[in-house]
Amino acid sequence: LATVVVLGRHPAPWLVHVSAIAVLMSWLELLFLLSRWPSALGFYILMFFAVAKNVVRVLATFTFVILGFTFAFMIHFEAKVPFENWWEALVKVMVMTLEFDYGSLYEGIKGVNATSIVGRSIFLSFMVLVAIVLVNLLVGLAVSDIATLEKQGRAQRLAKQIDFLSMLEMFVYNRSLFSCCPRKVTEAVKRCRAAEPSLVLEPGKPIRKTPQVLPQQLRQAVINSIINRKKNGDSENCEDSSDDSSTASDVPLVPPAVNTQKQQSEPPPVDDEIRKKLETILNELACIKREIESMKSTKTAGSPVYENIEPNQGRVYRI
Repeated sequence: LATVVVLGRHPAPWLVHVSAIAVLMSWLELLFLLSRWPSALGFYILMFFAVAKNVVRVLATFTFVILGFTFAFMIHFEAKVPFENWWEALVKVMVMTLEFDYGSLYEGIKGVNATSIVGRSIFLSFMVLVAIVLVNLLVGLAVSDIATLEKQGRAQRLAKQIDFLSMLEMFVYNRSLFSCCPRKVTEAVKRCRAAEPSLVLEPGKPIRKTPQVLPQQLRQAVINSIINRKKNGDSENCEDSSDDSSTASDVPLVPPAVNTQKQQSEPPPVDDEIRKKLETILNELACIKREIESMKSTKTAGSPVYENIEPNQGRVYRI
């Protein structure tokens, strides 16, 4: 839980302040952790923090303008409520950027000549410079940051996820931390962190239902990388074999004349199985040709039925 509960009826003032700051920072940290979640929620949180960072930067740039109006209102209202000191005056000026509170400001304070021309001129200049110019500048910068973040949001979200996984890995594989934890907790964490050391991808079997562990783009990139490695390995093997053959051909084992005579006299070697298959095919073609000639020379009437059985081959031809 991201909440700190202060126990006791009368806690110390410093404990109340520390607890309030701790609760606020804890919930902000929880928001940071949710920004690493792979969904639209993380994208919106990233936009929120980007806009907040830009707003703080712009306010820091225009601090002198805000401080100038703070001291001007403090002097003009003679340090009355709500401009008793510089801190309360600064908070009131920051609140006035969104709500002016004109009636209570110029009518609720008694004993102060706040309705003069100078006081109203300061208020009008504050309304123009801060409430209109500065606030619209912040809105415009926020919109521009959102447009930029929409283009780079996916990359930034992946970077946040990588940082979170790196931090989680450091926590899960921390031996010094596990030495302080109970044994059951350590064993449970070890079971949760167990993962398969290898993943088999079979691009030649698209019908096979493989678990969708990796995204489609990442799987395709892995397959393309393996294919490129295979092609590069085959080309290197071919180059090595060509180099070996060239070096072997450079060394003459017999005189060149004898080699040329042997190459001309010796026919290229033929495999025995291929030779047998070719002979079988030629014999089949010859038998078919003889049968066709015999059927042409035979004269029959009616529906011809020819039957020729070769005792050697054991084949029957019927028409």
